[in-house]
Amino acid sequence: MKDIKKLVLDMCAAREPKSVCPSEVARVLAQDGQSWRALMPMVREQARSLVRDGLLVVTQKDYVFG
Repeated sequence: MKDIKKLVLDMCAAREPKSVCPSEVARVLAQDGQSWRALMPMVREQARSLVRDGLLVVTQKDYVFG
């Protein structure tokens, strides 16, 4: 799961100050364009872990989660 966390942080850093959608991370991980939906629960869980660790802020529009 560390690879997912690293990918989330890397994608966020590359796009700063804009945000990254979890589905974008899942699509990069899937690489085949088909199975990305199955990866969404893992991506979301790892994002929540990063939030708990204080390394990520999750937002939707102007609302901050966590």
